[in-house]
Amino acid sequence: MAPVSAVAAVILGAALQVADGVLSPGALTFLACALLLVLAGVVTRRSRSARFLDTKMLPPLCAIGLALQIGQLYASAPGINLRMDAQFTAVFTAGIAALALMGAVIVSGPSRRRGLALGLLVALHFAVGVWVIWHVKGIFIDVDVFQRQSVDALWHGINPYAITFPNIYSDDRFYAPGTTINGQVQFGYPYFPLSLLAVLPGTLLSGDHRYTALIAMELAAILMACSRPNAFGALAAVLYLTTPRGFYMLEQSWTEPIVVLGLAAVVYAACRNPRSVPWLFGAFIALKQYLVLALPAAMLLAQPRADRRALTRLFGVAAAVAAAVTVPFLLWNPAAFVKSVVTLQFRQPFRLDSLSFLAWWTTSGHPQPSVTIAFGVAGVVSALAVWRLPRTAAGFSAALAATFFVFFAFNKQAFCNYYFFVIGALCVTLAACTGSRQEVQVAQASSPAQGTRLRPITLAGWTALGTVAAAALVPLLWIGDVAFTNDGPQLIAAAVQANARGRLADLGLMGTFGTASGPFPTWVYQVLISVSHDLVVVASVHTVLVVSATAFSLWWLSRSLGLWVWFAPVPLLSPYFWFDARVLWDTPFLIPLGALSVAGYAAHLHSGSKAGLRVALAAMAAIPLVHLSGLALVVPLAGHMVLVRWRSLWTERASVTAIVATVGVAAWPYWLYL
Repeated sequence: MAPVSAVAAVILGAALQVADGVLSPGALTFLACALLLVLAGVVTRRSRSARFLDTKMLPPLCAIGLALQIGQLYASAPGINLRMDAQFTAVFTAGIAALALMGAVIVSGPSRRRGLALGLLVALHFAVGVWVIWHVKGIFIDVDVFQRQSVDALWHGINPYAITFPNIYSDDRFYAPGTTINGQVQFGYPYFPLSLLAVLPGTLLSGDHRYTALIAMELAAILMACSRPNAFGALAAVLYLTTPRGFYMLEQSWTEPIVVLGLAAVVYAACRNPRSVPWLFGAFIALKQYLVLALPAAMLLAQPRADRRALTRLFGVAAAVAAAVTVPFLLWNPAAFVKSVVTLQFRQPFRLDSLSFLAWWTTSGHPQPSVTIAFGVAGVVSALAVWRLPRTAAGFSAALAATFFVFFAFNKQAFCNYYFFVIGALCVTLAACTGSRQEVQVAQASSPAQGTRLRPITLAGWTALGTVAAAALVPLLWIGDVAFTNDGPQLIAAAVQANARGRLADLGLMGTFGTASGPFPTWVYQVLISVSHDLVVVASVHTVLVVSATAFSLWWLSRSLGLWVWFAPVPLLSPYFWFDARVLWDTPFLIPLGALSVAGYAAHLHSGSKAGLRVALAAMAAIPLVHLSGLALVVPLAGHMVLVRWRSLWTERASVTAIVATVGVAAWPYWLYL
């Protein structure tokens, strides 16, 4: 379950990144992949001996996931309603780089530094979250209005379920017909009382309920990290805190971070203090209406299987706790409570922008399907999960992740906040997975410090290698059809002018924010143009260089870490790679250079390869000379080298000096410009 949970969490995070959690073809594709992976994890049983593979697979998988998520955090703004001035961007970018560094230390550093790095990771994430909250511009989402006015009403002794809210939107499409009258939405606080009570202290103390959600994120990460004595919890915390749309969740005022905290608390108790599980589970299901679907999975928390007394205590105590915090508000005004909490949910309109298969089906021209489908598939998956998954804390969390994933994916409304809970559940599952001490000792015995050799290539490996070679040829097909637009003509012109002056170019192209890119791509085009002025030849050689370096790096990485033999061919067949490998732009050079950096350093970490370290250092030195956005990869890798592999750097000080001197001298005008 551990590898599946980690990979699915990263893929689902990418789905939310595509369009901020609303329907789009790319987002739906990622969503389907993550869902299939989670369902496969439910129905597939793994032997105990396979847990040893988890200790080997998880660090590289989480390292790749961390790199992808950090890249996505850099690729787009953390929110859609922020004051994105230069100061905000600079601080946010530096904060993400620091998060990447701490995440890299946790993922691949020694265990003695993991605790300190985790503390710094949580503190840095909190600081970046506060920075984001400070820059939110006004009120732009109804959830924010619900939270603020409900807290204010409760604080002044007014029933929050008997009030109404202003409609802040220009029309009524987000609400059921008849819900809005004279600019007021005719319902009160739409969630269970415990959600309101949870945001009450943070709102009163800070004036903004978002701080409660931010603190909930940090506490959930800490509980994940402390659930088991192994390293899985720390890896889960890294993936959770760096999920791409995490800060977007804060900006939008959604309460799902509190729900994730509730689940993390239940699972932590199941791992550390089982007697408190019924109490925490009762509080958990009292947070949101849809959590009633968590009741069947709770059977996985009761030990042993046939102990009716344990089940009775679990559900009895949970029901009592949930009733204690909910019934008083129900009795305050039963009609208003039922209208706001129960009736409203069934009357909400079918949203065609939902990231769900029902919305996709309807927008494709088919009749709108029944919303009962969501309950049907959720019931089937829940029963399957209770049957197939182990009766452990990890099994319980995995059952919730699978159940709610299909429930949202086939629902009439499904957006970023709903799937954020699924990501949290997957990370909690990863944190709760176990591995025996013997397995950890075996994994440590084959660590890089001991030195490991590559295994012989199997028949499947040779087949995969042949596929890599075939995939590498795809971008070379119809090379004359490459689009010569945007940055291409400018780079070629700059290369021709630099050759005419008889010197290397000083700078690259001017960027969007008024800062010039590095001259490395222009240098490459200077060399290619000196060989031939035929742009088809230039494009062909450029494509061969990019593809071959990337293919070699992926194969090297898969061989060094013992990854799935088909790992390397898959990225090469991406249509995005096909496009970027062919166009005569500057940023495509980041692909092979980044791949060489990761592959070389991975080889050094795995087997102590000196050549791998030298290749990584050279590629990392070249990346800033392509585009400064590449620092998102260089800074974490360099920081990890300094903190964890400083002895290797000292041993290779001659190579380090030579690389630094070469880059410094060759690009001296660019460094002066910066």
